[in-house]
Amino acid sequence: EKIFPFTNCPNGEVLHFTRINDIIWLFFSLPFMAFMPLKSAIFAGGLIFSPLIFIATSALLLCGLKKFAGETDFQKPALFIFAFALIFLAKTMVFEFGRPDHHSLMLLIATFLSISLIKPTSKNMLFAGIFGACGIWTSSAPEGLLLAYSVLAVLVIGEIFYNQPFDFAYKYTLGLFLGTAFAFAVNPPFEGYLYFDNTRLSLIHVTICALTFLSFAVVKKINPSEKLTKLALLGCCALFSITALFLIFGYKTVLTPVYDEKIAAYFVPYISEMKPILPQECWYFVLGAFEIVLLFRLFKCKNFGYIALYTLFFIYLPFAVLIRRFLP
Repeated sequence: EKIFPFTNCPNGEVLHFTRINDIIWLFFSLPFMAFMPLKSAIFAGGLIFSPLIFIATSALLLCGLKKFAGETDFQKPALFIFAFALIFLAKTMVFEFGRPDHHSLMLLIATFLSISLIKPTSKNMLFAGIFGACGIWTSSAPEGLLLAYSVLAVLVIGEIFYNQPFDFAYKYTLGLFLGTAFAFAVNPPFEGYLYFDNTRLSLIHVTICALTFLSFAVVKKINPSEKLTKLALLGCCALFSITALFLIFGYKTVLTPVYDEKIAAYFVPYISEMKPILPQECWYFVLGAFEIVLLFRLFKCKNFGYIALYTLFFIYLPFAVLIRRFLP
């Protein structure tokens, strides 16, 4: 692990990963513990962590693409998997040997959530919510929350404009709340259960998920049929949830920046994944062109699976251009 010597003189700071990342890393290390010292076994588990996550991610991606290509046509999925391997192993190093990075785990979670939206059911939406909670547990701010609520945004679009049942979002938010509550119970902040941290899993995230679940429970109970009524009801629920969150924790606590001034000054300039992928003078032109193309494709598309993937791409594209960590 690289040591940053700019703070905590003379020892420096060591960035650490999240607990769920450590649990999976330990699981991968177990076979080596039978014939290696503990430290060597953990090192060996770290070597194969991301490649094994890559295999699982590729298998999930292939299963998802089969829903588009059909049961017998494997040429396009196989080609996509090959391109996927080349791009991410060679360029982003997300799945590199010896890099037990939480970004590979986040990509596995994102792949599962994306696939679950292709042909959603109440059952798989419940599991998707639990996986979304694992994303929040892995990286609460900003990746986990962004991923979880991007999926929810797709479900809301389906409910309002494509007559998808409200039960999908209800089950998804139920799984999201239960998963986040469980993660908080077993892995609270180091400072204690009542430490309110908006950058790591804390009671704030559990409350956000609880309010979201209650909102969709109300929407499901009322079950409006008109588009404007759906929009109005969802807007009222969102306003109530945001107001309640600010009243419970205070807006300054909820809206505290991810990085304080010192961290932003000493750490962020040295983190390559926080930099934009394009020069500052041209990124907005490329971004705008792609977003227009995506909107055009989105309005023309009738298949909800494609609509879901286009919507996720539309949401993530600006983040990927501005912050390299969102590119995969």
